[in-house]
Amino acid sequence: MKTILIQGAIESEICYYLGQERFQESKKIIRNGFPFYVSRAGETEVIVELTKMGMTNAALATMTAIQEYHPDLIVNQGTAGAQVKELKSGDMIIGSRAVNVHSLEMEKRDFGEGIVPEEWRGMEIGRASCR
Repeated sequence: MKTILIQGAIESEICYYLGQERFQESKKIIRNGFPFYVSRAGETEVIVELTKMGMTNAALATMTAIQEYHPDLIVNQGTAGAQVKELKSGDMIIGSRAVNVHSLEMEKRDFGEGIVPEEWRGMEIGRASCR
């Protein structure tokens, strides 16, 4: 049997899936503080997980899911950046690139000058060395 894990950080991001008929009889299981909702779609086990917000929670939730369920596919989805009116609940967009918003830098500005997102650039993140 294949196992698919669908993750969302906030309730509104997973309620579409939990509202589907196959999840009406699903069981809720808590592991490491993260709720998992387990159901089946034919021969596939489908698990929806609430990861809570933040990169640390997402990492811990994903690690917990991998250890507990050994998913064949992980879909981490959500609403961040969903500003296109044509998108509907359940639509899936697969990106071709990503930007780590925690690794952006800009020139120092004087107090009160604010920020200019158009000037942001990706930081060069090198490999750590012990020597």
